Amino acid sequence: MISLFIILVLVTFVFWGIGSLSSKLLRLAVAPDLAILLGFVIANIISTLASLWIPITPSWGLLLFCFATFGWIKRYAHLPTNTFSKWPIGIKLVCVVSVLIILLLSVSIPQNFDTHLYHLQSIRWTAKYAAVPGLANLHSRLGFNAQLFSLYPAFSFQEMLGQEILWVNPFLSLVIFLTFFSEGYPLFNQKVIFINQ
Repeated sequence: MISLFIILVLVTFVFWGIGSLSSKLLRLAVAPDLAILLGFVIANIISTLASLWIPITPSWGLLLFCFATFGWIKRYAHLPTNTFSKWPIGIKLVCVVSVLIILLLSVSIPQNFDTHLYHLQSIRWTAKYAAVPGLANLHSRLGFNAQLFSLYPAFSFQEMLGQEILWVNPFLSLVIFLTFFSEGYPLFNQKVIFINQ
């Protein structure tokens, strides 16, 4: 769980940096949580296109990390301010417990039957080879898989950890959960007035 947490912090930095640089280039004003999602989408598109010609390895993740660092330097001179520090202790406690539950569920054995059937194999093919013509003849599902599989190997650190860390689902769950709280909490704080017409 510690390695998953470290990877999640690393990819958050990477996607935040890429999203911040992209929003600056596109002249978009986006909140930090949406910049993270924008960076995720852009990194995924670039990784998918790159996987047609090169295998996606941790060196690709290092390239994305350098690009994100450049994005951080260009966009932020300091960390953006956060409303999290203004929340009551009860809301902070709910967020921390929810993050821990998501992390605990993420390190359990995958429950989908197709994870071991073709998901992990597809991720390994992406990590070792560029696009392989005729791969679908080996197994039909290897011919058309989720676009997210091209981003897994960049930050899986399989050689260092001895196993693959499946980080995309917990990352997206955490970002969407924290976005809900950061955007939704101010709405819960306001009084709602219903007007009868």
